[in-house]
Amino acid sequence: MNSHKVENIAAVISYNEAHLNEKLDLDTVANAICYSKYHLHRMFTDTVGITLHDYIQRRQVLIMRDGDAIIGAAAFSVQTGSIDFLAAHPQYRHYGVAKAFLDFMLCNLFVGREISITTFREGDKADTGQREEYKRLGFAQAELLTEFGYPTQRLILPPKRGKGNNG
Repeated sequence: MNSHKVENIAAVISYNEAHLNEKLDLDTVANAICYSKYHLHRMFTDTVGITLHDYIQRRQVLIMRDGDAIIGAAAFSVQTGSIDFLAAHPQYRHYGVAKAFLDFMLCNLFVGREISITTFREGDKADTGQREEYKRLGFAQAELLTEFGYPTQRLILPPKRGKGNNG
């Protein structure tokens, strides 16, 4: 794949990620990056393996604010039940921002389903505490993975139990 094509796909994905809370469709994205919708559709599908429409449908984001400040964000896929990004502003972590995101997702988006997240493997010196935080939030260890050539591990958060399920 040539570097020009990679840059174009990166521009499409960056645009989508920056506008997740807006209505996105092929026409809008094509106009934003100055391509015909036909060329964009062909290029994106050939390179990514799914249509732009499918990509947009799979991506969702939650943002928590305190006034104008973003204090937390979560990017996830409802379809796969995976969290791609979960972060809380350092000054707001002790307010339970990550737990609030997870509770909302389990009760509203993933009802009766588990959530997964990928993080560093145990003992990885690159881990600055994310793994322990996920474990405190209730995630349990699952399979070991290698992503982008780096050893990682998938963690699972079981479905939230309803009041009638002894939960």
